[in-house]
Amino acid sequence: MDFLLECVGFPPDWPLERLVAEAVENGEGAVWRGQASHHRSLRLSADVQVLVERDAKGHWHTLPLCATPHRLRVAVERRMRTADTRFDTAIGGWVAPEWGAEPSTDPRGAWPIAASLVDARKLPPRLPKGHVLALEACALALDLSYVGDDAHCTHTEALGNERGAWLEPLGGADSPVGAMELSARVSRILRETNPLTHEAYEVLELDCPARPVRALVSQWQREQDELPRIEVGARIEGVFLFVGRVCGGLPGPQAKARGAFG
Repeated sequence: MDFLLECVGFPPDWPLERLVAEAVENGEGAVWRGQASHHRSLRLSADVQVLVERDAKGHWHTLPLCATPHRLRVAVERRMRTADTRFDTAIGGWVAPEWGAEPSTDPRGAWPIAASLVDARKLPPRLPKGHVLALEACALALDLSYVGDDAHCTHTEALGNERGAWLEPLGGADSPVGAMELSARVSRILRETNPLTHEAYEVLELDCPARPVRALVSQWQREQDELPRIEVGARIEGVFLFVGRVCGGLPGPQAKARGAFG
């Protein structure tokens, strides 16, 4: 999904080979993914990096990642296959599961989540249903459809929810794994500059139940679709790919031996 590079300040016509050359020369090996010669990580800022990877056919692929201090507690209901590499996996579950709920039967929480994880090697082959992981996840805009006030938003159901947000995994067999529809207000904007292109981009913090969510959008898509500039307090809506890493809650040997699914 190289077009997601637009979310971190790479113009649509930026040559991919220049990014690959920069990652090979000045990036670091993403050893938690695979061999350093095939898996590189290029840091753009303290919080933002780009994964640059070569597949078995010699093709290079990219994916931006954004770190966040707002870790999500996720009760995992299912693991899902991805169409990418064996270094990726995807999970579905609930953010901020209710305390005292029986995890194997009703692991509900603040909102449902589907997320693609780039560090599948950390996870065991199977997880007990309802097992709670700590995730560091950001939302990358696949399609930004609305920027504006509450009065004209599409997902009016968000207005009655906690913190005025609505998040739901995208349905359909052809939907990208980890894709979510969301409607949320912007509570904070962090402005960054891409050191390679010198283009500005923004890290948005969205006011979501339980914990804020960081999001990245393409300024070129927003301008092409004639959407207004995003300001603090505005509502944004669209389809976002949730991408993250595991940062806690991995089961120990005894937990792995209990009831499993996957």
